[in-house]
Amino acid sequence: MKNTSINLGQIDYVTIKLGTNLLTPHIETPSDYFFQLAEQIRALRVAHKKVLIVSSGAVGMGKQIVASRNVLNQNKTVTIRQKTALASIGQTTLMNTYNQAFSRYGLIPAQILISKHDLLNRQHFNTLKDTLTQLLEWDIIPIINENDAVATDELKFGDNDTLAGFIASIFDHSLLLLLTTVDAFYLKNRPVRIIRHFRESYLKYAGVSSAGGSGGMKSKLIAGKKMMISGQSMNISDGKNPQIISRLVAGELLGTWFLPQSGKTNARRRWLIHNRESLGEITVDAGAEKALVSRRASLLIFGITSVKGNFTKNQIVDIFNTENVRIGKGIVQLSAEEINQFLRETADKESLEIKYHGKEVIHADTLVVLQ
Repeated sequence: MKNTSINLGQIDYVTIKLGTNLLTPHIETPSDYFFQLAEQIRALRVAHKKVLIVSSGAVGMGKQIVASRNVLNQNKTVTIRQKTALASIGQTTLMNTYNQAFSRYGLIPAQILISKHDLLNRQHFNTLKDTLTQLLEWDIIPIINENDAVATDELKFGDNDTLAGFIASIFDHSLLLLLTTVDAFYLKNRPVRIIRHFRESYLKYAGVSSAGGSGGMKSKLIAGKKMMISGQSMNISDGKNPQIISRLVAGELLGTWFLPQSGKTNARRRWLIHNRESLGEITVDAGAEKALVSRRASLLIFGITSVKGNFTKNQIVDIFNTENVRIGKGIVQLSAEEINQFLRETADKESLEIKYHGKEVIHADTLVVLQ
């Protein structure tokens, strides 16, 4: 029975992120946990929901597999070299576990290993989206993980909470469920059930990742903020009992809900919101800030006071106000050199207005406000 009136609206896609510490206790052949998970996913499919899974656990499972060989000193920090090797060992076991459990319920999993570049590069991103769309049309369940076995530090997301948010943002009408070993986000020792307006102060109450995990509450809160700005919903809950999935999709007041700040956001803006890559900075005056934040207008060249970086046309930059607070980001239509040339102009104001009248540096369709 529901104990809340939360209305999630139309949900067509459900992305489920499963944390390392949630999965590694269930490495055995597969345990009942994976069968219950498969049963929940089948129920979502019967309800015409398309399901994607972002699964941690490869490194944790790899550790358990090699433990019996005494080749890994459990008292020492795992090196990058060891971690990539453990991931390659554990990923095979992880996918075999999914396959065995899912086959009982007529489900077919597909392994997708990706790096940060696959999401930050627009062309790679579109290819990934096409692949996922095709799998879902065939009623296949994508099992997505970062490619820890080969990814360098430069190509890594670092945590699957960030990755899960990016995956959920690919599709309209998405719900993201971050299932972990904690039951909610706690603020001053009290669980927060609904967040409708994100406060940056929340981050100071976020703990670090627990043993074995790479994210922690801070990465989950940041993912929640991005989902809210994207016009999509997210939940953090204790996933030790997989049956919580159907209850969350029904909108029960469990865990912590992040509810959208605004209506639907287009796909390109969602990609920008979740994209952490920025190749420069633009600072704007108070008038431009008001136009961007209040009216969601395009950024005109006359509102710019300074630039940093050596970015070129069609690259992503951050937008700051005069108090050095980041207020947004977008794709520029002019290079840093072209903007600096305008800022260096010595012609009279009337000539400048004729030359640069209506000159958009970032169009509204490729600009997101992060306030």
